[in-house]
Amino acid sequence: MVPNMNRSAFWLRNLVIPAVVLSAYCLLFAHYVSALRQLPDGVNLAFTQALWPAMLGLAGIALMAYLLTLTSTRSLPSSGVSANKLDWLLLLLPLAPIVQYLLKNHEILSLGDVVYLLGLFLVCSAMVVLLIPAILQQWASLPVLRISGLIFAFMLTNMPALSASFRWFSEGDLKIQLAIALALFTLAFWLYRSKHRALLYLLIAAYFISNSLANWAGPTTAGTDSLPLTQHPLLQAVADEPPAQTPNIYLLVYDSYVANETMLQYDIDNGAQEEYLIQQGFKLYPNTYSIGGHSVASISTVLNASTDFYGNSRSGASGNGIVHEALQKLGYHTYGIFPSDFFFQGINSGYDVTFPESKPVAQVLLDGILVGEFRFDIGFDSRTGVGFLQRKRQLFEENPLSPLFHYSHSYLPGHSQNSGSCLPNEKELYAESLELANQEMRMDLDALLQSDPEAIIVIAGDHGPYLSKNCFSTSEGGYNLREITRYDIQDRFGTFLAIRWPTQGYEQYDQIVVLQDLFPTIFAYLYQDSSILQARIPPVILYEPSLVSGAYVEDGIIRGGVNDGEPLFISD
Repeated sequence: MVPNMNRSAFWLRNLVIPAVVLSAYCLLFAHYVSALRQLPDGVNLAFTQALWPAMLGLAGIALMAYLLTLTSTRSLPSSGVSANKLDWLLLLLPLAPIVQYLLKNHEILSLGDVVYLLGLFLVCSAMVVLLIPAILQQWASLPVLRISGLIFAFMLTNMPALSASFRWFSEGDLKIQLAIALALFTLAFWLYRSKHRALLYLLIAAYFISNSLANWAGPTTAGTDSLPLTQHPLLQAVADEPPAQTPNIYLLVYDSYVANETMLQYDIDNGAQEEYLIQQGFKLYPNTYSIGGHSVASISTVLNASTDFYGNSRSGASGNGIVHEALQKLGYHTYGIFPSDFFFQGINSGYDVTFPESKPVAQVLLDGILVGEFRFDIGFDSRTGVGFLQRKRQLFEENPLSPLFHYSHSYLPGHSQNSGSCLPNEKELYAESLELANQEMRMDLDALLQSDPEAIIVIAGDHGPYLSKNCFSTSEGGYNLREITRYDIQDRFGTFLAIRWPTQGYEQYDQIVVLQDLFPTIFAYLYQDSSILQARIPPVILYEPSLVSGAYVEDGIIRGGVNDGEPLFISD
């Protein structure tokens, strides 16, 4: 016998109570989880804030239908669906995106991080998919509660992947989100209530396994150098004899800072700042570019003076690079001062002095999942940013007892939000940040030139600001190689470089084409030995040419695109 229920109970069990429960999930996330972790506004927050009033509205309509049919004696068949011991397999659906993110970030995650994140989302998913529906099944439909909780959990965990696919930033498209959620709910609900429930388990398990395999990555094989670490020319140069001089070395990087030729394409004239640097005794290198289009690829190869990462891609930037080891052998103390722990996430800092302390990587990844998009500024703490400026200038004013190498990396002016879709005021935002970066640079140099005028001071930008085309990867934006211009390449791979040499005589060692030539040149100057310049790498864009649909630059000449065969930079 199939149990029956009257029409009024149908509305209450299948719509009113489930809609109220789903509203409660949304309110809990929007007003507790986000606030508790002090998350920035993001796609998941916007989704839950828009969903809960809609669910309450649906509950209100269903409640009216319940009241209108309250006296009805006509019976409807109940679903008669009960829990199954294999329902735990449903949890694989919201966990599939979590495993995907863990696999993509395996290089910086520890086993403890993996266990923590899997355990946390397993428990949370189990609560909305299994536990709460089991508790409320006496008053509401178990299938509706279970499947609605399943789709809600999956939408939140999968939102970063959806944001990347649809190029959402800060806010998604509610119509697309609801269409996806409704389609998944309809399919899962129908299978769960039918005699084919086993097919639902099979589909979810297959999705989990195939998604995991698709995102599995073996050991990183980045780089093209086959030279053993101990045979690196910089390490061999410091092995036998001391250099002719050991001035302090300051590498001050301002993120996404580029030369004025590129700036002019954004209708920004930064000539006054470049003239200021010249007046302070800096030599400008306006035609430099990087072999990598992101901070890690660019800076790690600079500090390894190599195309090879020698292990973790963050090793060079984290203070464990070839340059650090060579300088430490010469008695240098190394300082790494940053606004956040981005460059040494998942690995220990190799600097003698580091700011700030490392934040658990799992917490940074958790914030990105909860926000619903892996934004570039996830993990950045504004309070740490203030401390960064204070710590940086404090070190400028100190007089060290031994030679030092100081690397600091400001997040100003910074690049676009990298969603793959430009904001309407993207260039205006960059111009505002550039003004702040210029102010910071002047204050840095005012302090540094007063306290340590005999040092080698390097002002650099690590890559471009991503303001052309779709503000991210052009290959993913549907741009053909034939559409890629000189300025698209500058916008991704162009850098800024200005060096204040403490003495004359550097000209004979001054052979810089790519940013990665910086330290072979500096070591040649320290040793007064031009043979060290042999450590320079081939000046070819190596990492992420997909950022410009496969175009690249070789020895300053563009290969592919509109300006194929022409120089990357054309201004004097």
